[in-house]
Amino acid sequence: MNMEPHLDFGGIKVYQGDCIDVLDKLPPESVNTCITSPPYYGLRDYGTASWAGGDKSCDHELPDEAGQTTKPTEGQETYLLRFTGCTCWKCGAMRNDKQIGLEPNLGAYIYNLVKVFSKIRKVLRDDGSLWLNIGDAYSSNKALLGVPWKVAFALQDDGWLLRSSCVWSKPNPMPESCRDRPTKSHEMVFLFTKQPNYYYDFLGNAEKGEYGPKNCRDVWFIPTESCKEAHFATFPRKLVETCLLSVAPAMGRCSHCGRPLQRIIKSERIATRPGKNNKTDPTEMSNRDSGRHVTKITSIGWKFGCGCNTTKAEPCIVLDPFIGSGTVAGVAKHFKSKCVGIELNKEYIKLIPRRVKYITNKYKGIKQQDPVKSTRNGFLCFDHLKRLYSTMRD
Repeated sequence: MNMEPHLDFGGIKVYQGDCIDVLDKLPPESVNTCITSPPYYGLRDYGTASWAGGDKSCDHELPDEAGQTTKPTEGQETYLLRFTGCTCWKCGAMRNDKQIGLEPNLGAYIYNLVKVFSKIRKVLRDDGSLWLNIGDAYSSNKALLGVPWKVAFALQDDGWLLRSSCVWSKPNPMPESCRDRPTKSHEMVFLFTKQPNYYYDFLGNAEKGEYGPKNCRDVWFIPTESCKEAHFATFPRKLVETCLLSVAPAMGRCSHCGRPLQRIIKSERIATRPGKNNKTDPTEMSNRDSGRHVTKITSIGWKFGCGCNTTKAEPCIVLDPFIGSGTVAGVAKHFKSKCVGIELNKEYIKLIPRRVKYITNKYKGIKQQDPVKSTRNGFLCFDHLKRLYSTMRD
């Protein structure tokens, strides 16, 4: 791979540039999981555009309907490549922009995301997974566009296997001035895989149950985190952690084939209450009523489940093609995984070392000022929303 990372520290490599160009240069089937949140459709301009020609003193502006004055024939790919080819209506300068989210229509946005994730599928291991967080948007006539599910269906059509749709419920959502609909307080997090058989450690992000851990549910109550610097939409670290721990164990992966280590579990069936007419069986194990028994699962160790003739492990590799301020990198580092990130905006890359340091210190309990300030640090609510508020920390 003839490409040098913009940042390279502590097992974290960040490449500056268009994610499609960078992904083409990454080794195939080299990452264990991808955890990412691409720019939302029509939300903001991240300031990555350049202009060619025209008047250099002009404060360039696009037409209200971007792309209409230079609309090419149907099927021409340049129309879909993020405003490339659109012109300033004042001086005629040509705009060149590779950021995602400011496409002239939703179809172009979905097209670009499908193209990005098709590249990700090539660098993802066959037993790997993709966690995708994406928000919705409204059209100019107040219609909800249904962006997350349209993207999910498009990825399915492109060959991805949709395994789960999780709801990220926000107890502290962004305030809205609307009075004709409920306030948005959730986003979708999708789990995609390349094939039906893939690596997933259900105890990694399991919930706490009365009789031991139980499988994670698909509604997550996690507070949002805000940023006082350049990056507006900071990934909550608890959201990243919930995704990461099920697909990239801290024990690492086989150094030969790259398959994550497999957890060794012990299953024990225990009675939850006395059964009737069990005088001959004081252990209650003869009562097979599912309402009176549960299966308690305990983790007792790890093993190499790949069959390779080695006992050497190395860190798993996590990919975030829209790494922003680096929350995924910080969480991955804490849980002993390596991270490969891609970011188009050089200014956001400058935030990453400080953000990573803040996150790792936060896990250690070190008091500090947040360079990317968060409003609250919450913990996943497993059974009741009430428990969430009791576990929040300022």
